Amino acid sequence: MLSRSGRPLAQAIFGPIARLCVRAGISADAVTITGTVAVVACALILYPLGHPGWASWIIGITVIFDSLDGQIARLTGTASRWGAFLDSTLDRLADSAIFCGILLWIVRWNIGAATGLTEWLALACLAALPAALCTSYARARAEA
Repeated sequence: MLSRSGRPLAQAIFGPIARLCVRAGISADAVTITGTVAVVACALILYPLGHPGWASWIIGITVIFDSLDGQIARLTGTASRWGAFLDSTLDRLADSAIFCGILLWIVRWNIGAATGLTEWLALACLAALPAALCTSYARARAEA
């Protein structure tokens, strides 16, 4: 999620795309759900199949467009607590899928075996998962 200081840059870059989506009748929730499905599918298919480069590039491109849903909601006057909740929740689902996909890649392809680091890489991946999930919790508590 972009801070208020980062929004003007995101609006300048993605504003035209957001306006096209609004004209096409694409809702903010549809963008949120579609982006999440794309990230989850990519992470859980491409990483385990041994294509970490492609998975990372596609996920990176998808994540860049994560600000579109908020812009669409603001442009259409449909910004709501529900939309913010959906976006935050699905972002955590996407984060989890990414770490699970990477973990599957590490284990399936025995990444790090030559140096004896497979277990350490898997442990690092598992440790990163709860750290990513704490983002929403920490923000909610800070706002409370």
